[in-house]
Amino acid sequence: MIEATGLFKHYGPHEVLRDVCVTVAPGEVVAVIGPSGSGKSTLLRCLNGLAEITRGEITVAGTLLVRKGDPGQPDIQLHGPDLRALRAELGMVFQRYNLFPHMTAVGNVIEAPVHVRGVTVDEATEQAHQLLRRVGLTHRAQHYPQHLSGGEQQRVAIARALAMRPKAMLFDEATSALDPETVGEVLAVMRDLAADGMTMVVVTHEIGFARDAADRVVVMDEGSVVEEGPAKQVLSEPTNPRTQSFLRRVIQR
Repeated sequence: MIEATGLFKHYGPHEVLRDVCVTVAPGEVVAVIGPSGSGKSTLLRCLNGLAEITRGEITVAGTLLVRKGDPGQPDIQLHGPDLRALRAELGMVFQRYNLFPHMTAVGNVIEAPVHVRGVTVDEATEQAHQLLRRVGLTHRAQHYPQHLSGGEQQRVAIARALAMRPKAMLFDEATSALDPETVGEVLAVMRDLAADGMTMVVVTHEIGFARDAADRVVVMDEGSVVEEGPAKQVLSEPTNPRTQSFLRRVIQR
C-alpha cells in the first residue's frame, strides 16, 4: 500500500530524514515511535505529499508520488489534481483537530466528500451519521466544535478522514493534545479501525496501543530508522540501544 525508499529531507542545512525506508502492506498497522524531533511527523507529511522530500522515492497504492535524486532516472513529483487524488487515498489525522468552527460535527464530516468527491449532500449526510455512530458520537452530530471535548473533536476528525473512503489512514500523534481521560476514547476508535483491517501508519507515544494494535513497530531516532520488526518483539525485547533507552524513558513517565 505504501512504499518509501531512501528518503532524505532537509530544511536548509538541517537533515530531518536520513535514508528512511518504510513499507506498509494492505491491512497492516505500523506504529512509528521514537523521541521528539526524530522525524516521525515529517515522515508522515512526506508520505502524503504535504512535505517535499530532498531525495528518495514514495509509492502509494501503486501510484508513484515522488522520485528524486535517482541517477539515471528523471525526477517525478505529482502536482495539482493528481496529487489531490492521491491524497484522497490517505486519510490524515493530525495532533490538532482543525475542525471548521462554524460547522457542526455533521457539517465537518460532509464537507470534503461533497466538494472534493462530488457526493450529493444527502448521500454525504447519511454517510456522516453512520461514521459518527461508528466513533460513538451519534448524540453530538449537531454540536459545534466549541461544544465538544478534545476527545470528541478528534473523533469527529477521524470520521471526517474516513468520509473520503481512504485506502489507508495516517495518524500523527492523534492523542498527544488530549487530556488523559479522553485519550482512551480516541484509542478505542483506532483499535476498532485496526481490527476492521484498515491500513494504518500511526505515529504515537502510546506504547500500550502500539503493542496491542500494531503489526509492526518502526523506531526512529535522529532522522533514521534504528529498529523495526513485529510489535511485541520490538517493544518487549528491543535490540538497539537507542530503542532500549527510549522505551525506558517512556515507561518511567
